[in-house]
Amino acid sequence: MPGTVKSELLPDADRSHKCDCQEKVSWKRNLPLDKSHFITETNPSKYLGASHAAVYGAHPGVLVKLIDSAERLGIQVHPDRETAEKLFHSAFGKTECWHVLGCRKVGQENPCVYAGLKKGITKEHWKRLFEKLDIAGMLSCLHRFDVHPGDTILIMGGVPHAIGAGCSLIEIQEPTDYTLRVERVTPSGFPMDDFLCHQGIGFDKMFDCFHYEGISWEEAKAQWFIPARYRYRGTEGTVRQLISQEQIPYFEMRESYTSSCLNVQNERFCGLYVVEGRGCLSWRGGSQNIEAPCQFFLPADVKQISLEAAAVHPLRVLQFFGPSV
Repeated sequence: MPGTVKSELLPDADRSHKCDCQEKVSWKRNLPLDKSHFITETNPSKYLGASHAAVYGAHPGVLVKLIDSAERLGIQVHPDRETAEKLFHSAFGKTECWHVLGCRKVGQENPCVYAGLKKGITKEHWKRLFEKLDIAGMLSCLHRFDVHPGDTILIMGGVPHAIGAGCSLIEIQEPTDYTLRVERVTPSGFPMDDFLCHQGIGFDKMFDCFHYEGISWEEAKAQWFIPARYRYRGTEGTVRQLISQEQIPYFEMRESYTSSCLNVQNERFCGLYVVEGRGCLSWRGGSQNIEAPCQFFLPADVKQISLEAAAVHPLRVLQFFGPSV
């Protein structure tokens, strides 16, 4: 999650740290590259919690990124954990979840996403379309869904997908970037290097990363579009569960909204992203003025925060958690 982590939220740390989105990296000290190391390595139990550190060490186990699609992004797939272990020797696959922040029409097409194969699409047929560079044919094999601000979409490892043009979204995912691409040329005409397509495993094995169990459009919509539910709703604001660890154990995402002052629970370490508004973020022993867009890392020992919105500037804040332990 790109941004600055304030030392007030990380006692005993340097004045500020940069958070770089890199493969298998969520938070990294703002030091020269050859001397860099994780903030969490200084005290994993303190920053990430003892139970998390016992399983993952200093690794947060989660990655968050912002995406804005000026054009349709290429058709791709990410491996599930079993396939990632087999082909990439990785403990993590790349299941991900998108929360749509905004949409705009680009050209004649409404903002949309493509996800999952229709019924009857075999591995052999999918591979033939790739070999013929038949992009229209591949898109026709995928389910297409119009999207709107507030939609939350779960993309399991193995499910082919593409983000249409005009979508602004935030993505929480397993912390890898194993992306297998089936478009040799991008929609805007740039050729794609072979390695960027198959990630070093070769084209034949690339097709082992796809799940070929086709489902209907209605089944796909019900399975992958996650309805929000309220964790709290009161006069001071709301807290909504966007994706829970009952639905997927790899990560969790919540949204808090207030036009006054709202207390928000923080059971374990998490990231915060201020989507809109301005005001004050406070916790036991400190406070910080906030204004969208900005982001923070909250260590495991920060158990509750308060969000206080400035007049006529309601706050909307997303909260991101790592894997269950």
